[in-house]
Formats: sequence, C-alpha cells, structure tokens
Amino acid sequence: MLTTSESLLVHSIEQFLTPMECQAICDAVDRQITADGRAAFEGERAVSVHAVDGMSTRDVMELYEPAGRLELFPLPVGATTVLDEAARRALPHLRSLFPSGRRLTSWIYLEYGVGQYITPHIDMPFDETDPDHVKVAGVSITLNDGFSGGDFVVETCGSPDLWEEPTDEPRSLPEGDGLRRVREGADHTTQWYKALPRTRWRTRMAAGGLVMFGSQLSHSTEPVTHGRIKKVIGFFTN
Repeated sequence: MLTTSESLLVHSIEQFLTPMECQAICDAVDRQITADGRAAFEGERAVSVHAVDGMSTRDVMELYEPAGRLELFPLPVGATTVLDEAARRALPHLRSLFPSGRRLTSWIYLEYGVGQYITPHIDMPFDETDPDHVKVAGVSITLNDGFSGGDFVVETCGSPDLWEEPTDEPRSLPEGDGLRRVREGADHTTQWYKALPRTRWRTRMAAGGLVMFGSQLSHSTEPVTHGRIKKVIGFFTN
C-alpha cells in the first residue's frame, strides 16, 4: 500500500544510464523524429501527457508548457529496451526506498529549448484510465549535458491547505487505504494552489542521472537559458 511518506520522498541515482545508453536512446528517438518530422512532436503537436477535466488539450498545453516543448510517446523500441534494462538493474535499490513500487513504466521523451519550461504541478497517485496501477513516484532522467538553466525543481509545503479535509469522501486504493491525499487541482488551474507558500529545491543532474520524486510532490522544470535539454520521464507504479 502506498504510504504518505513514500509519496513525498525524493531520491537520485547518479549514472542510472551509461553514456552509451544515453546515446542509444537519443539515436533511436532522433530516427523517429527525423522520419515523422520534428514539427509533429513540437510546434504542431496535438496531444499531451497532461489532461484536465473540462479543458481542451491546447488549453492544457498552454497552462503546463506556455512556451512549448517537444514531447514524444510512446518511445521507439530501441529506446525502451535500453530504459527497461536500466530499470531492471535499479529495481532492487528503488524498491528498498519505495517498497510500494513494482515497475518503471510509461516512458516519455521530452526536449526543452531556450525559454521553454513546465509549470509547477502534482501528478497525483491516482489515474482513472488505469485504476489498478497507483503512481508511487515520478522519474526524470537527463540524457545530455551542454545546456544552461532547465533545472528540475521539487517543492515542499507545510500548509494544511495542500491536503484534503479528513471529512472528504475517501477514494479507495487497489491495495487498501490510509494515504493522506493532496487536494484535487494541484496545478495552475486553481487559485488555491498558486497561492500556496512553497519552498523550491533545485537540481541539475548530469547526463545519465535519475531523479525520483513521490507522486504527491509538486515539481516543475525551470526555463532553459542556453542549449537544449533532452530527458526521459516515467512513473514507478505498483
């Protein structure tokens, strides 16, 4: 059963990927982008990994990524094979810290150019499209060096306004209940979230490094100021 402490934990694995593995992922992705055209994954992209009830995909993209970004999913087999092997190597270590997790999955490739960023938000453990698999944590893997800005940020918050009231009707977890839950709408669609006092913790992982963050932690990516950052994100699920 997912615990509150797991959902708020931050961890890192330096050299989660070797330099050769980073290059293999980039090469596999570049082949697909070249074949399909970069615009299909960037400027002309009509899909997003984010969704908000009652909002169009375009409006959601403008809310989460106001300056745009490149987004590719699903990944080509040449990339997922490398990522799955790295996940297999790291799984015993990850499970010692996040014991509710069973698998790293839902790989998504991202690129941020100069001025591009993602606004703060919380992914939430629950996914109505896949209710049997709770998100224990998110992962962010840096694939390259040679850029400035683009720091990954997690945010902590001591305000009681972040959390559901104890009297709220509980949502069931597949493996039980008892998780203290953050409120729905933990993104820039709500004034209560934007007004929360939060402390920002920044990091810039070297190529191959992985940051793992509990699924109830607020997080974002700061604007890139030089070059282009390439990364893969995913989820550690039960």
